[in-house]
Amino acid sequence: MMWLPFILIVNVDITTTRPNIDYRSYGQRAGTMTMTVNGHEFFEASPQTPVFVRIRLNKGARLAETLVDVETALWRNEPIFLAMSLLADDDSILRAPAHTVSIVRWKQGEIEFWLRVQTTSSFWLEDSGNLYPPDINHRIQWTIGRSIEADRAYNEPLFAMGKANLRNNVRSLIPVPTFLLLHTAFSILEPHPNVNSMMEFDAIGFDSQTSGVLTEEHSSGILFGDGVTANFSGDDILGFGIEGTPQTFMRPPSSLTPTLNVRNPTQEQQPVILRSDGETALVFVAEPGTNYFSLEGDWNQTSWVVEEEDLVTVQFGFRNHSGHVFSAAEAHLGSMQKYLVQAAEPGETTLQLCNPDTVNVLVGIDTVDTDGNSYQIVALELGPRERTEVPLDSYLSRDPVLASIKSLRPIYSSVVQHHDAGNGIGWIRPVPPLISTEPEIEF
Repeated sequence: MMWLPFILIVNVDITTTRPNIDYRSYGQRAGTMTMTVNGHEFFEASPQTPVFVRIRLNKGARLAETLVDVETALWRNEPIFLAMSLLADDDSILRAPAHTVSIVRWKQGEIEFWLRVQTTSSFWLEDSGNLYPPDINHRIQWTIGRSIEADRAYNEPLFAMGKANLRNNVRSLIPVPTFLLLHTAFSILEPHPNVNSMMEFDAIGFDSQTSGVLTEEHSSGILFGDGVTANFSGDDILGFGIEGTPQTFMRPPSSLTPTLNVRNPTQEQQPVILRSDGETALVFVAEPGTNYFSLEGDWNQTSWVVEEEDLVTVQFGFRNHSGHVFSAAEAHLGSMQKYLVQAAEPGETTLQLCNPDTVNVLVGIDTVDTDGNSYQIVALELGPRERTEVPLDSYLSRDPVLASIKSLRPIYSSVVQHHDAGNGIGWIRPVPPLISTEPEIEF
């Protein structure tokens, strides 16, 4: 009798969240991705013979930021180790070392990112003093795409029980977020419900013969090893394309003029008065319909208080020479709001705030960088109906930061970016909030 080799194909089940994604975005947050191992999937993995997992985006979407560069880079050249957790109802504990699974390549502009598994799944869990691989009743998982806070909230209680190997996803022992930001501006992603509205991906594993993942400047130089027995299945969608607020493209000159956008719905002229911190007053007369009043030369005040008739809607905005206007109507209401934002180099990033209440409100603004460092930008007090802007450029770099706006009462906030690449073409875009504790309401 001739014996044939028997290969057990077991699964790495993938589950995702599926948010709406602006189908023409320079940096839109996609969903989370959780991989759950329910068998002896990575038996061959070791530091000398690692298994590499490639996650490739489709429809021409690209990574909008660099989380992990090649080893020779001066910036972000160290892996991000992913927190593993054990899903089991018994007394078994997780024994997989902290360096077991890591992100080892995630470069801006590429269509794929890479994971590395470098300890054998034979010894990932312990029960009654014996080491075992995962099985259907002892599943092990890790997640990409969450904030530091969300990672800690999930993993820290499990870590205390011996069912997680890290409290957070970390780089050099420092917690880091792993938001999956996608550049879709030139992709073939379409707004839902068109045929190309699903932001899909595929995952595949390669053995240790794979080379260049950590060293090649361009992903095209990576040489694939043999495939492994790992079978990645489950969800393959990270979000659905929508037609969000598009970037406004501008041709030169692309400088922005601070503008007062006044909508007068009545049939009569209406006065609009702006009073600055220094008590300087500007008076405008709004004709019926839409009015744009340039504030160029007067926009050097810290903030303005708007005195207006009840029937006149006033919004601060920016207008370029081609007539495009971005207004504060893209604002969001909440007492805790967060934005993931990085520098628009070269360009400008501005936080706009408005207090819709009739009493003063205290506002605190801080940031958390990808290394987990927290910085307070400013604390300010907004008067009744007062609007102000906070330039963010001095706090930003090519690394994304999590900007948090906290107030005792709900306020409106919006983040606006104006980018000028220096080639005569620029764009204006709003940055969508990650978190808002109140419903979004237009004003």
